[in-house]
Parts: sequence; structure tokens; C-alpha cells
Amino acid sequence: MKSWLLIILLLETTPDTVTGKVTSSNFYKILYDGGQKINASFTVTRARSMKRCATICNSWSQCYVFMWDVTKTECHLLKPLTSLASKVVAPSTLRTYYLTGTKGKKIFKTATAGNWYQMKTACETHGGRLFLPRDNSFAFLLHHVLQSTVMWVGMYRNPANPHLWYRMDGQEAIQKPQWFKSEPSNQPGELYVFLNKGFLEDNLYTYSYVGVCEA
Repeated sequence: MKSWLLIILLLETTPDTVTGKVTSSNFYKILYDGGQKINASFTVTRARSMKRCATICNSWSQCYVFMWDVTKTECHLLKPLTSLASKVVAPSTLRTYYLTGTKGKKIFKTATAGNWYQMKTACETHGGRLFLPRDNSFAFLLHHVLQSTVMWVGMYRNPANPHLWYRMDGQEAIQKPQWFKSEPSNQPGELYVFLNKGFLEDNLYTYSYVGVCEA
């Protein structure tokens, strides 16, 4: 059975999920149960327990992955990713967890692909909305975890005010990944945003991609 841990208070009881501090309601889910890890740089520190390791990661604004060494009681915190991630062989004692939810909401990929409005509806059907990662590091992680090259995200613009981009809550998208080179292209009708290998691009709504939801 995959390991799980309760951090502060009971937010969820599934066998593969770790909760962050209850004040932020962040969820961490197991990614690799030993033998594999993300091929990237980690900050290593001692910690009394996996609970403490998760709490440390939760306190860092750009910590989206942590590894816990079950024999050495070491906490490995993933440094911000600068490119798409791959996996490599790792000791069997390392357990890798990733951020799978924020503010009490889970992040997941739609079961099927469709246009931007169809993905918006699909997320709403689950009681949520299209998700927008806060930076490129999180975007790179999403590609790695969800195994999709292109994905619709929760960002759009109003043709009446084409210089501003909005999140699904109607607020201006301030925290967001960087744009792909030469993007946004600002072509007529390209009001909707998708992730392409960790970077943002604008496009017509009609293209068929999977969507990233939070619910």
C-alpha cells in the first residue's frame, strides 16, 4: 500500500495523499514509491519525520515536490524546475511526493480532450474550474505528472480589453508561467491559453486539448 501521512488536521484520508499545513490546505500525493525520482536538483536537509519534511516544503513558495528517505531521515526538496522533467533511477528508500492540490482543491487532468469551452465545462462538472499554474516550475511538473504535452488552462482575455489576461475567477492573471517564445501572438480570436511544454501560448478556442482542472 502506498504511504500516507496526516500533517496537522484531517483534510483527506486516502492511502496515497499527504496534507500540508491546514492553514493553506495543500495536498501532496505520492509520485514514485521508491526506485525512481525526478532528474533535477534537490536541497537536502535533516528532518525528524516525513510530516516535518512535508511541512518544510509547504512553507516554501516554489516547493512542489519533496522526497523522504525512510532510512536516513533525510528531506529532499526539489529546486525550481527550469525545463521539462524526466525520471531517473533512485534508491528504493526514497519516496517522492508532489503537490497535487492547493487551497483544499485537487488538480487533475480531464479524461478526454476538447475545445477550451468544453474543458471549462468539464471542470465545472466536477465542481471546479480550469487551473492556472503560478509559475513555470509548477507547469513543468504538471507536464511530468499528467503526461500531456499541451493542455488548456484557466486563462483568457476579453476582446474588449485585449491587453489584460484573466484567471477563471475574473481576476487579472498576475502570477502565471512565462510565455512561449514570440507569444502571445495576439492574432484575431486567439483569446484562450494553453500550456505547451511548460510555457503559455494563446490560441483560438476551437483546438482540441485536454484541460487542467482544480476542484
